[in-house]
Amino acid sequence: MAKIHKITIALNTQNTFKQKFIREELIPEMKKFRESYGSDSCFFHRTLNVGPIINVYIQGTTEEAINLQVAMEARMAEFKRQYGNQFVEKSVYFENQQNIRRMNGLSKGIGDYQNFAVILDEIESVPREGEYYSEEAKNMVNNWLFEQGGLIDGTNLLVEQLNELEKQKFLVALFLTCSQKLDGTSYRGYLSFKSHYLGFINIRKQEMQNYHKMFEQYYLEHGEEFESMRDTIRNSQSILTGNDQSDEILRKWEIVINQFMELQKNLPKKVKLSNIFSMLSFRRYSEFHKESFKLSNLKFYFSEQFQEYRLLVNIIYLLLPDMGFNTPKRLLASYNLISVLEEGRKK
Repeated sequence: MAKIHKITIALNTQNTFKQKFIREELIPEMKKFRESYGSDSCFFHRTLNVGPIINVYIQGTTEEAINLQVAMEARMAEFKRQYGNQFVEKSVYFENQQNIRRMNGLSKGIGDYQNFAVILDEIESVPREGEYYSEEAKNMVNNWLFEQGGLIDGTNLLVEQLNELEKQKFLVALFLTCSQKLDGTSYRGYLSFKSHYLGFINIRKQEMQNYHKMFEQYYLEHGEEFESMRDTIRNSQSILTGNDQSDEILRKWEIVINQFMELQKNLPKKVKLSNIFSMLSFRRYSEFHKESFKLSNLKFYFSEQFQEYRLLVNIIYLLLPDMGFNTPKRLLASYNLISVLEEGRKK
């Protein structure tokens, strides 16, 4: 009988080695697993509990899950043997374990972090925290993620091959695809990315000013590339970056994003007042937020249209680390998206 299992892989080392492990050990083993047990049998997610971890979620029998755990333990042992003398553990996680537990809502029952451990647990379902409008929405997201496991892996492998400009064009194209899904006719959904960017910049003003200046300079140097991509997309109604492999993966994402939006149509939706209150609190971040989240706009935020779009954006953000994009890269892509659309309106 099919059950849900989670393999937790603790990996506190340089990001280069984390990505190397994912690319050369985890993804090949998951590919073999899917070939044996089904295309919707597993997916992975990078996250943090007491320290950095990779969670692998498995839909199958206990025996199948054990087989994958044993295979991953063997791969981890060989990975450590090959590269262990180059590993540098980040002490910040050990020095701040209590704070990290508190920030992530981790119970005292969760044991100490054991770097390089590969642990198997049976779970009732893939946990979903945050802004979900119903339990049915959580179940839909989980089923959809199991189905996209191979695409997530393929995206990670592609991103690793791209240069920095190609990575940005890929991510901006992905955000453009999402932006169309708010009303289906325009890119008005980009305002969600703008809200996120300005909120992040204003929450961490001193820390982020240098980043903001770097983003401005980056767009000055590469803006024509993004503008050309935007115009091509508008004229052809296809996501085109100029890189054939990127465009192929982006077309796949467009298809499954459309499926994601369609799957939401018949789900029950209940607006949580806590979500509305948090939106209203955003007004202190910037003039943009003050205007966007004024009381007269609340009817729109209560709408099913907005709830469905908000869930899409939240899930895409959730997947970015798994695709190979860190927070600065995500923020840079948001800045490039905002610039290319708002500059386009001025012309």
